[in-house]
Amino acid sequence: MSGSELPPALDLRGLRVSYRNRPVLRGIDLTVEAGEFVVLMGPNGSGKSTLLRAVVGLEGTDAGAVRVFGQEVGRLPPHRRGVVLMGQEPGLFARRSVFANIAYAAGIRGAPEAEVRSRGRS
Repeated sequence: MSGSELPPALDLRGLRVSYRNRPVLRGIDLTVEAGEFVVLMGPNGSGKSTLLRAVVGLEGTDAGAVRVFGQEVGRLPPHRRGVVLMGQEPGLFARRSVFANIAYAAGIRGAPEAEVRSRGRS
C-alpha cells in the first residue's frame, strides 16, 4: 500500500451470525472502498439489518472480522467503532432537518464545529 492509498473503509471477512443455533449470516465477505456507496437488497428476513447491526456493534457475531479503515473493530463497543447506523426512518430525530440529523452524528463523535457544518451541508 502506498502512502496515499487508504485501506478499505469497511472490510468484512467470514462474518457469521446465528440466532438460537440457526445461521443467519454465513461467511459474509464484503469490501467497501472509501467513497463507495453500497446498497443491500433482499426480501424481509434475508439478513440485511442483521449485517448492518453486526457492523456497528449492535449485534454479536459468531466469527469473522470487521475492519474499518484497516482497524479491527469487531470486539469494540458500538461507540468506539466510528460507524453510524441510520434507521429506515427519514431521520434520527423526525422533527429535525436532514442537516440537523447528519450534523448531530458528527457532533456526538467530537468532530470540530467546521466539520459538523460541512457534513451537514454535503
